[in-house]
Amino acid sequence: MKRNVIIAGAVVVFLLSLCFSVFAEEIKVAAGSTASAAVLQPLKEHFEKATGHKLSILTAGSKAAMTELEKRNVHAACAAHTFDELMASLKSAVPAADAAAFQWVGVAEPTKMIVVVNKRNPAAKLSKEQLRDIFTGKMTNWKDAGGPDMPVIPVNAALVPLTNSAVKKYILDDQPFTKDILSVNTTEDVKLAVSSNAEAIGFISPALTDASVKIVDAPVVTLSPVVVVTKGAPSSSVQQMIDFIKGPGKQHIKQ
Repeated sequence: MKRNVIIAGAVVVFLLSLCFSVFAEEIKVAAGSTASAAVLQPLKEHFEKATGHKLSILTAGSKAAMTELEKRNVHAACAAHTFDELMASLKSAVPAADAAAFQWVGVAEPTKMIVVVNKRNPAAKLSKEQLRDIFTGKMTNWKDAGGPDMPVIPVNAALVPLTNSAVKKYILDDQPFTKDILSVNTTEDVKLAVSSNAEAIGFISPALTDASVKIVDAPVVTLSPVVVVTKGAPSSSVQQMIDFIKGPGKQHIKQ
């Protein structure tokens, strides 16, 4: 009798796991680097464990994320920008894109971009004016900002135009970036460039910081709340992801 109960229990567990696997889906999300680092990556494992779905994250910048969504290559886009900003960015690449075809929902509080330098750089504090001069090319040597006598290498990410626009607006007073800026792909690449070059400086998400770079006491750039965008109504699995981010996943978000 006891043996039969054990066998029956094993059968039930097997059938439940079979049903779970049948309904599990792969959710493809294209994301801006800030939304990816602060929201999606930290809760990916927890979401997958809770739902059985696989969360595949393409970190490619918010403009590229919206373009992938427009092409229906992904199920959703996620970015730390307003929907209007995202649509304006998308239409610069796909003029025929129709805003009415999309739905969006806010899922997390505003994120921010902070200033980091190489860990060997003794500079500890920078004003807005100093940052403006560095990123517009007026300040070209670290000795003018309390650092060593070496050239300044400002770094930005080519695939995050909306974030660059925010830096330009709030830090550079709408002046253009210097032509001598080191342009990389994503903000994660900005961190790698700063960690590899003693002269480098850049803006990254706090979620990306580690021992390879040093955070500077400097003005931060506050971005918009993080949104999830879908083309048409979200599928049931994407809705589960949205609900998880706003609910139990909130404790895993990095600000």
